[in-house]
Amino acid sequence: MADLIQIRVKNFRAFREAGFDLPTHGLVLVTGQNNAGKSALLSAPRRRRRPD
Repeated sequence: MADLIQIRVKNFRAFREAGFDLPTHGLVLVTGQNNAGKSALLSAPRRRRRPD
């Protein structure tokens, strides 16, 4: 099983470019105002194109 250690997005929904590193253990809390892109940022890894 692989661990997700960072998220980087570019030209994805409301983000020109954003990213952050994730801790190897513990809890990650994502906060922000409505329509700030919290859900979009967390859905980015699911939408990543798989290599051919």
